[in-house]
Amino acid sequence: MAKQVAADTTTVEAKLQDKDAAYNGHYKMRCYLVHHLICAKNGLTLNWIAASDNVDEGQFMPPLLAKTMVDGFKPDVLTADSGYAHFFNSEIPNLLEIKRLIGFRKKNKFSWRGKSTTLRLRLERCLRLAN
Repeated sequence: MAKQVAADTTTVEAKLQDKDAAYNGHYKMRCYLVHHLICAKNGLTLNWIAASDNVDEGQFMPPLLAKTMVDGFKPDVLTADSGYAHFFNSEIPNLLEIKRLIGFRKKNKFSWRGKSTTLRLRLERCLRLAN
């Protein structure tokens, strides 16, 4: 179990008076996002994190993986959509020897954030901040 895992996000509609929820223009409602890591073989949820909707979902992959590994599961393959396409989400699974499959949208438009120069500069900045 949990040798192949998938990351996904589910929206949960919030009540109108809920001040912690955020408006999502795509879904046209105030909602929360529940990020979960599931076993791709049987569909069982391994771990989940709930957050307001206006938060970048890329930051949730490392804690989801960490929680899953603390629970005793060691995934071999990680599949996620382009919302999880973040530098750390590529490097952390790589360090843990987890093959990652991060998909891109059909009409994906690449920006300066994905260029190798930008990624190298971000890595150098992170290393400077860590020291």
